[in-house]
Amino acid sequence: MKKILNLTLRVIISAVILYLLIKKANASKIINTFSKTEAEYIIVSIILYILSQVVSAYRWSILLPMKIPYQRLLSYYFIGAFFNNFSPSIIGGDAVKSYYIYKYTGQGGVSLASIFMDRYLGFFALMVICLLAYIITIPLLGSTPIVWLVPSMILSFSVISILFWRLRWGEWFKQVQFIYKPVMDYKKDKMVLINGFLLSLLVQALGIISVYFLSIALKLDVSFGYFFLFLPVAISVAMLPISISGLGLREGAFVFLLGLIGIAPAHAISLSLLWFFTSSFANLIGGVEYIRSPLKRLKANE
Repeated sequence: MKKILNLTLRVIISAVILYLLIKKANASKIINTFSKTEAEYIIVSIILYILSQVVSAYRWSILLPMKIPYQRLLSYYFIGAFFNNFSPSIIGGDAVKSYYIYKYTGQGGVSLASIFMDRYLGFFALMVICLLAYIITIPLLGSTPIVWLVPSMILSFSVISILFWRLRWGEWFKQVQFIYKPVMDYKKDKMVLINGFLLSLLVQALGIISVYFLSIALKLDVSFGYFFLFLPVAISVAMLPISISGLGLREGAFVFLLGLIGIAPAHAISLSLLWFFTSSFANLIGGVEYIRSPLKRLKANE
């Protein structure tokens, strides 16, 4: 019952935010923007997104201490992405990937630790990209809220990281102790962390560039560099666990951020929705892999 209520609340939040944004932007303007889309750039964007998933799976293979065939990990990664898109609050993608690795290796704590590091390094790389873009573009930002929003976001991430890694904050919580030691073990292998971080930079760059091509597909006049500043902020907002796959939150962030450089709400919403639709289409690969997988049925309490 609690899961159903949680899912219902998320659906309502996403629906209400989307309704208000679309009403403000004018639905006819959004439809008109979509009607002018150039398909070839969408194809390029989808290819870049799939490539980012391929690199992400390779990063995961580096982080896992046990040897698992890369092809299998790539399949698991796409399955996780599929569940993130289409079943975000009943069975999350990370939970699915963890289940598959646990079934393959019998090592639950190590499995969860690898997924945590995969996520952490990805977000760490995103914050580094955001910081560099902020330093470069700050003369162009004037007195807009982004001037203090980005430093606040990066500072919050830095404080949490220090608490977790240096002050060993995780040891205070019994719920995470079984994966805390495997996570801390990563500190012993600096090359794994360095390689994981460098691959994360590549993954995030591919993702950001794919969205830039979507903006070209919609014929939006947005400078390339702004995407490296705005996308990390939008992704961070969309990660808040209060909506369905970030729907509504992501669109609101796009309207706010792109509005700072004069992009109309209808165009900002169109870009955000197109990003969601294209990534969801690409993640259907995970649905096919899930059907093919020998572990087709996940037991909720296993």
